[in-house]
Amino acid sequence: MKVINKPVPGYYKRRLVRGGPWVAVHILRPVPIDPDTKEVLDRFWPLVAYQGNETLDPFVIWPYLKPIPEKEYLRLAGITPGRDEIPPDEPMNLNTERSLF
Repeated sequence: MKVINKPVPGYYKRRLVRGGPWVAVHILRPVPIDPDTKEVLDRFWPLVAYQGNETLDPFVIWPYLKPIPEKEYLRLAGITPGRDEIPPDEPMNLNTERSLF
Protein backbone atom coordinates (compact mmCIF):
# COMPACT_ATOMS: atom_id res chain seq x y z
CA MET A 1 0.00 0.00 0.00
CA LYS A 2 1.30 3.45 -0.94
CA VAL A 3 1.78 5.89 1.95
CA ILE A 4 0.52 9.25 0.66
CA ASN A 5 2.84 11.55 2.63
CA LYS A 6 6.10 9.59 2.31
CA PRO A 7 7.81 9.58 -1.13
CA VAL A 8 10.12 6.67 -1.93
CA PRO A 9 13.08 6.82 -4.36
CA GLY A 10 12.37 5.09 -7.67
CA TYR A 11 10.94 5.42 -11.17
CA TYR A 12 7.42 6.74 -11.69
CA LYS A 13 5.05 8.13 -14.29
CA ARG A 14 2.33 10.77 -14.09
CA ARG A 15 0.03 12.80 -16.28
CA LEU A 16 0.28 16.59 -16.34
CA VAL A 17 -3.34 17.00 -17.52
CA ARG A 18 -6.34 14.70 -17.48
CA GLY A 19 -6.19 12.40 -20.50
CA GLY A 20 -2.66 13.54 -21.38
CA PRO A 21 0.28 11.26 -22.09
CA TRP A 22 2.40 9.75 -19.31
CA VAL A 23 5.52 11.67 -18.26
CA ALA A 24 8.55 10.04 -16.60
CA VAL A 25 9.54 11.08 -13.06
CA HIS A 26 12.61 9.92 -11.13
CA ILE A 27 12.82 10.37 -7.34
CA LEU A 28 16.21 10.02 -5.72
CA ARG A 29 18.46 11.24 -2.91
CA PRO A 30 21.36 13.02 -4.62
CA VAL A 31 24.62 13.05 -2.67
CA PRO A 32 26.06 16.59 -2.54
CA ILE A 33 29.83 16.54 -3.02
CA ASP A 34 32.23 19.44 -2.45
CA PRO A 35 33.85 20.22 -5.84
CA ASP A 36 37.17 21.16 -4.19
CA THR A 37 37.68 18.38 -1.65
CA LYS A 38 35.43 15.73 -3.27
CA GLU A 39 33.95 15.00 0.17
CA VAL A 40 30.28 14.44 0.96
CA LEU A 41 28.82 17.69 2.32
CA ASP A 42 25.80 16.57 4.36
CA ARG A 43 24.72 13.56 6.36
CA PHE A 44 21.06 13.86 5.40
CA TRP A 45 20.18 14.27 1.74
CA PRO A 46 16.65 15.43 0.90
CA LEU A 47 14.64 13.68 -1.79
CA VAL A 48 14.49 15.32 -5.21
CA ALA A 49 12.13 14.55 -8.10
CA TYR A 50 13.27 15.01 -11.69
CA GLN A 51 10.80 15.34 -14.54
CA GLY A 52 12.84 15.89 -17.67
CA ASN A 53 15.07 18.91 -16.98
CA GLU A 54 12.78 20.17 -14.22
CA THR A 55 13.38 19.65 -10.49
CA LEU A 56 10.20 19.18 -8.47
CA ASP A 57 9.25 18.75 -4.83
CA PRO A 58 8.53 15.01 -4.45
CA PHE A 59 6.15 15.64 -1.54
CA VAL A 60 3.86 17.72 -3.79
CA ILE A 61 3.67 15.28 -6.72
CA TRP A 62 3.88 12.01 -4.75
CA PRO A 63 0.10 11.32 -4.59
CA TYR A 64 -0.11 11.50 -8.41
CA LEU A 65 2.76 9.10 -9.24
CA LYS A 66 2.47 5.51 -10.41
CA PRO A 67 5.51 3.21 -10.00
CA ILE A 68 7.06 1.77 -13.18
CA PRO A 69 10.10 -0.37 -14.03
CA GLU A 70 13.35 1.31 -15.09
CA LYS A 71 12.93 0.15 -18.70
CA GLU A 72 9.58 1.93 -19.02
CA TYR A 73 11.03 5.04 -17.33
CA LEU A 74 13.83 5.17 -19.93
CA ARG A 75 11.30 4.82 -22.75
CA LEU A 76 9.03 7.56 -21.36
CA ALA A 77 11.97 9.86 -20.69
CA GLY A 78 13.02 9.56 -24.33
CA ILE A 79 16.32 7.91 -23.48
CA THR A 80 15.39 4.81 -25.49
CA PRO A 81 13.42 4.83 -28.77
CA GLY A 82 9.72 4.15 -28.94
CA ARG A 83 8.20 7.30 -27.43
CA ASP A 84 5.50 9.10 -29.36
CA GLU A 85 6.24 12.80 -29.57
CA ILE A 86 3.12 14.23 -27.93
CA PRO A 87 3.53 17.40 -25.84
CA PRO A 88 2.93 16.28 -22.22
CA ASP A 89 0.77 19.28 -21.32
CA GLU A 90 -1.82 18.69 -24.07
CA PRO A 91 -4.69 16.25 -23.51
CA MET A 92 -4.99 13.39 -25.99
CA ASN A 93 -7.99 13.34 -28.31
CA LEU A 94 -8.95 9.68 -28.40
CA ASN A 95 -11.22 10.28 -31.41
CA THR A 96 -8.25 11.22 -33.61
CA GLU A 97 -5.49 9.03 -32.12
CA ARG A 98 -4.78 5.68 -33.72
CA SER A 99 -6.05 2.58 -31.92
CA LEU A 100 -3.81 0.61 -29.61
CA PHE A 101 -5.35 -2.67 -30.75
